[in-house]
Amino acid sequence: MGTVYFTASSLDGYIVDEADSLDWLTSRAIDADGPFGYEAFIESVGALVMGSATYEWVVKNHPGDWTIMGADAPAADHR
Repeated sequence: MGTVYFTASSLDGYIVDEADSLDWLTSRAIDADGPFGYEAFIESVGALVMGSATYEWVVKNHPGDWTIMGADAPAADHR
């Protein structure tokens, strides 16, 4: 069993934009069956860990549209 780091970042290395938004990523047309497809990735793992700010942003801005597709997903937080 191993660990896979799966993330998207802008060319400047950030995950969110200056407004702490992921809109730059969710507004892109991504081939679900292509090399950056999330579905194939999530089907290959048993658990998913994400930061609490990312989780909260997704729940607030894309409720029901973007799901974790059945993976266990604890949210990491420093608070």
